[in-house]
Amino acid sequence: MEYAMKILIVDDSEFLLKRLVKLVQDLGHEVSPAMSGSEAYRQVQLSIPMYDVIITDMQMKYGTGLELIERLYLDSREIPCRLQSSEDYYIKEGKLVNLDDAVEKYSFASYAPKDAFGHIEKFLAEVEEKQKSK
Repeated sequence: MEYAMKILIVDDSEFLLKRLVKLVQDLGHEVSPAMSGSEAYRQVQLSIPMYDVIITDMQMKYGTGLELIERLYLDSREIPCRLQSSEDYYIKEGKLVNLDDAVEKYSFASYAPKDAFGHIEKFLAEVEEKQKSK
């Protein structure tokens, strides 16, 4: 690892959020937790310097991770984002939507929760590699 990235992790499961924060901190990064999309959005608005990466759960009580990421992109905040989900689909306006089709500007991974940590570690390595090549 060349440098510690500033990372925001969003999940409404306190147990999973604590585990993800510890995992990413153990990789040497600076981590801020948020338990909802609205809390995460406020943190991004107030963050100086800006976050290098956002890792968010898809399904949360106060807005989905997809809504959070779309809102950030509307604000022209092009932060690398990782959308975590154990599902391949979600319901939008009464219709079933395939997350792979909905995801264009950021990384998406669908897998069992036990596999989350390996996927996150790989994603962070990819982001770091892109940062080095800039």
